[in-house]
Amino acid sequence: MRLLFRSVVTQLLTLQNGGVVACACLATYLLVVNGLDWQYFLATSNTSTRPLLFLADGLGFLIPVFLPLGMFGFALYKKRTDLRLYSLGMMLAAALGFFVSMFIKVFTGRISPPHHGPFDVDISSAFQFGFMEHHIIGGWPSSHATVMFALAACVWVLFPQAQRFRLALLVSAFFVALGVTFGFHWFSEFVAGACFGTIIGDAIGKVFNKRVEN
Repeated sequence: MRLLFRSVVTQLLTLQNGGVVACACLATYLLVVNGLDWQYFLATSNTSTRPLLFLADGLGFLIPVFLPLGMFGFALYKKRTDLRLYSLGMMLAAALGFFVSMFIKVFTGRISPPHHGPFDVDISSAFQFGFMEHHIIGGWPSSHATVMFALAACVWVLFPQAQRFRLALLVSAFFVALGVTFGFHWFSEFVAGACFGTIIGDAIGKVFNKRVEN
């Protein structure tokens, strides 16, 4: 377990990943100060998007939980050690994506988009930095985006030959992560979550790939 932890941390703490984190922060800053977060919210805050919002919210829970569990059960049934390890890697990617995003939210304290009009005041720049200055439901980065992109990136690394599976999960990640921006998250929270999730999933996928090869 200690070796696994050390391997994941080593894969995460790279200069390239640091650049991705910096890009996520810069993209958030630009989207906020240029008013693009608010304009995106105004363009998508209508009743026609509500079904997509709640569908994305539900899938954002179901896919990260039941896909790895289903694969783990299948691996046990078929006695496939490689699939068992891959499914554990997917579970770890989703779990780490969730905990990392929630940990960051504890300190960023971003106010969620308003749920009821009139939408007269732009609150997209409202961050309450500090420790638990605001609740962590919603917030920056999007946990939906972080978890789904962590899972998709992990699968992308672990299953290089399964093109349809990889593409289906990537499309699902975009659907869920963008879908929750129709009311629960700002667009910049999707961008940040996608960046953080990709880093996490890629790192864990590489670690578990090496474990299977060895």
